Amino acid sequence: MAQNVLSPGGVIAMTTAAADRLLTAKDGDAALLYLHLLRRGGSFSADEVRKVLGWTADRVRTAYTALGNLSLVDK
Repeated sequence: MAQNVLSPGGVIAMTTAAADRLLTAKDGDAALLYLHLLRRGGSFSADEVRKVLGWTADRVRTAYTALGNLSLVDK
């Protein structure tokens, strides 16, 4: 296993509480959407998510709802 994790550019950070919630949820789509939101400074656009991640509208909605249920975004 790799000893170091290297970031190929800038740093994106999240709180340990957010990381713990995402890990406990075991929801990869929610985690990926959260990373996308962090990268975009918290700005959410369903159209952009569909374009960038190649998801359907339903998948975006489901992941966003999961983040809302984890209190990581506004519902």
